[in-house]
Amino acid sequence: MTGREIYDRALVLIGEKAAVGDEWQYDTAAFERNAPALINLAAVMTDELDCTVKGLAFGINEHLPHQIKSLDDELGQHPYICMGVIPYALCYLLLLEESPERAQVFYDMFIREMNSLRYRFRPVVRHKVTEVY
Repeated sequence: MTGREIYDRALVLIGEKAAVGDEWQYDTAAFERNAPALINLAAVMTDELDCTVKGLAFGINEHLPHQIKSLDDELGQHPYICMGVIPYALCYLLLLEESPERAQVFYDMFIREMNSLRYRFRPVVRHKVTEVY
């Protein structure tokens, strides 16, 4: 998924994708300038989850998170993370300074989605059955 697709999802979530002629509540030009760096930050925040979902083990210094340079670059994280987790993190990061109350709502959604994916892709533990009755 490209940075632009993630950015567009985030704008829809915060209500900035408006019809032609509608007033913009925030400075979306500043949002777009800052979006690649903020997506990279969100990628770092979700990197452990990405490795868990993909079933990858990583050491402390052996693994580097995926990064983008522009909104046209492809983010290499798992599609569930790109579609459902990083847009919430981007909303949180974009709104943090201008509207902390709204940002907190998106942060809570971000944490909820991360925990949901972590639970969904948790490793299965099989136990030996010693007695049936």
